[in-house]
Parts: sequence; structure tokens; C-alpha cells
Amino acid sequence: MTRQQRRVASELGAVLAILLLSAPLGCSDCDTSIATNALPDGTVGVVYSFALASDCGGDFWYLSEGNLPPGIGLQDNGILVGTATRAGVSTFTLAVVDEHSGETAFKTFTLTMHPAS
Repeated sequence: MTRQQRRVASELGAVLAILLLSAPLGCSDCDTSIATNALPDGTVGVVYSFALASDCGGDFWYLSEGNLPPGIGLQDNGILVGTATRAGVSTFTLAVVDEHSGETAFKTFTLTMHPAS
């Protein structure tokens, strides 16, 4: 590499570093939110699986309040999955975190598990 090529490469590297360091992390034009409005009902003894959706981020999901139906779990990628062991209605609050911005969104859901036929 010539002296001029090294100088240009060095300047380009500096510009790139400035651009990367000044870029905002996460979603800069919207707020993290839970897009799912309602959960489909399930049936005791039948595998339940539902993928939650978020807007503008949403890298890690967790149960914030309440209890999921017995036998149903929440994966950290936002998938509710399992086989319900008891009929009933469960109300709980789920949260999703955008790992880049740190924003957290919460939403309360009701999930009904019907008795097996």
C-alpha cells in the first residue's frame, strides 16, 4: 500500500468509527411495544403454542405479573408453549425488552383454557 492509500484508509476508518459510535442503538423512530392484542384459547391436554409479536424491538420476553395456566410456559423469545393441565381463565402481564435501547413494554392478557372434550 502506498503512503496515500494508507492515509485514505486511515481517514475512512476514522469516519466509519465516528458513524458507528454516533448511531443510536435500538429503534430511534418508535417505542418498543407489544403488538399482540389477544391470545387464542386453548384446550386442556392439547399442545398450545403461540408466538407473541412486538413492534420496534423486543428481544427478551418475561412474565411480569400473575400466573400462566398450569402447564404453559413463556420462552424468552416470546413463544407461549406447553400443554395445559387445568381448565380456567388466567390473567397475567407480559413484558418485552429491547436489548439495545433498554425500553420495556408491558401488556396484560387473559388466556382461557377449555376442558378437554
